[in-house]
Amino acid sequence: MAHRNGRRLLVHPDHESYLRGFADAMRQARAEIGVASYETMTELKRLQIEVADLRRMHAEATAAMRQMQSVALARMQARAENRERTLVEAWAAERDPATPLN
Repeated sequence: MAHRNGRRLLVHPDHESYLRGFADAMRQARAEIGVASYETMTELKRLQIEVADLRRMHAEATAAMRQMQSVALARMQARAENRERTLVEAWAAERDPATPLN
């Protein structure tokens, strides 16, 4: 076994297999971290796409709702103006006292 600088690391012979196993476990852990990182980044990208789709759907639904609200408001204003016009005409009309109220 050697250090990164190339010098030989002195290890008791009874511990070499333990250190080799530890080094193998570290290499395997690094490889698994790479795989996990890739899977995490893939999932993150998928979620970003899903959020973008949801934002688009929300914007479309909001626009449709606002359009429906403006149509409903215009309808209500037209009805209110019609009622007001009818009331003004009724108040302005001369009532024949001979006709019953009901």
